[in-house]
Amino acid sequence: MAQSGDFFEAGEFLFSVAIIIEDLDFSEALKLYNLVIEFYKKQIIDYKLQARLHE
Repeated sequence: MAQSGDFFEAGEFLFSVAIIIEDLDFSEALKLYNLVIEFYKKQIIDYKLQARLHE
């Protein structure tokens, strides 16, 4: 998903996986949550670039 540039969907998927893993190993879930944040940051950057192009 991330390779195709769909960072939002990749973030949503990782978030869902992290919720499931959280009960088993919180430290691993925390790593996934950090990845989710990075994917959302990339999505925000992408949206900002698109907005500049439309101006």
